[in-house]
Amino acid sequence: MKEYTQEQLCRMWLIGLDGVGPVTYAQWMADCGCAEAIYQGRGELEAMVGKLNPKQRQSVANARTVESAAQRLYDSGARVVFAEDAEYPRYLDVLSNPPPLLYVMGQADCLNRGPTVSMVGARSGTRYGREIAGILAQETVRHGAVVVSGGARGVDAAAHMGALAAGGVTIAVLGTGVDIAYPAENARLFAQICERGALISEYAPGVSAMAEHFPQRNRMVSALADVVLLVEAEMKSGAMITAKLAREQGKPLAAVPGQINNAFAQGPHWHLRNGAAPIYSAKDLLEELGLAQDFSNPQQMQLRPLSADEQRIVDILRTEDSSHEQLAQQSGIAAHTLNSLLTILSLDGIIKQLPGNQYGI
Repeated sequence: MKEYTQEQLCRMWLIGLDGVGPVTYAQWMADCGCAEAIYQGRGELEAMVGKLNPKQRQSVANARTVESAAQRLYDSGARVVFAEDAEYPRYLDVLSNPPPLLYVMGQADCLNRGPTVSMVGARSGTRYGREIAGILAQETVRHGAVVVSGGARGVDAAAHMGALAAGGVTIAVLGTGVDIAYPAENARLFAQICERGALISEYAPGVSAMAEHFPQRNRMVSALADVVLLVEAEMKSGAMITAKLAREQGKPLAAVPGQINNAFAQGPHWHLRNGAAPIYSAKDLLEELGLAQDFSNPQQMQLRPLSADEQRIVDILRTEDSSHEQLAQQSGIAAHTLNSLLTILSLDGIIKQLPGNQYGI
């Protein structure tokens, strides 16, 4: 377990005070010179840094000691990456007030790998949205990208799982302490993420979910991206907040089109009308990330080994264009399986969907 200096422990104590965010932290550090001085003089803190609001005053009065806070950190198994550390993600430089430290569970050395795509979307969206997020995550990590998301259910979880299924790296930015599985159903997923990627948070171990944490979390999700991909979102949603933050941070924004009568397509369609790059296939997203292959070469169209069923579909379409019904008859593949395979092959750019419910190469 990493050992921390007294000053570093005092920094953790300071940023962990209720009512102290990155702005207040920076102001108090500038006033007092170091966190240890603030901790040692906490009884006279108001005189040291100016008037405290009631929330801050109560927080200082009730705060645990540095030693008890450090014990919680050690018990959690997390580590702390400070802004001056080499592992601290350079992507957060775009923030006007980046977190002075991050709590990390998993592989801290992945925080500066790239290119990165932050995939965001609805928690209670459609099966289509979850499938698309998973497929696109798989293809991007196969080409060396890192997938970032917020660890929520729905699109977030699908993106993380897709990256892991392809043996890639994924980072989950949490609105709780890294030792808390929120939602609880993602506990196993979080454990898997730690094996190949990382859980990160600006909140100390033991901090539970609070509504005000998630907009703060969203600003980091967008900041950590080379490209932000909006998969599904209603107009008023956390994913739309992340997309708005991406634009403010100067991040390229891409979106997945959906059905025009689907409420979860309204957010992506709004951004598409306002300049977001449309993502119709894995090829499109790879190009946005600067990972485009030579897709003019048929040998390069296949991004991965095909399954036996996928190869059967491709072999049929090399002979002639076929409808869904014809493919079902010729391939012998069950209709529900065929639907998923056609979606995957289309997104991979291996086949094309043509007018009249036809498919071709």
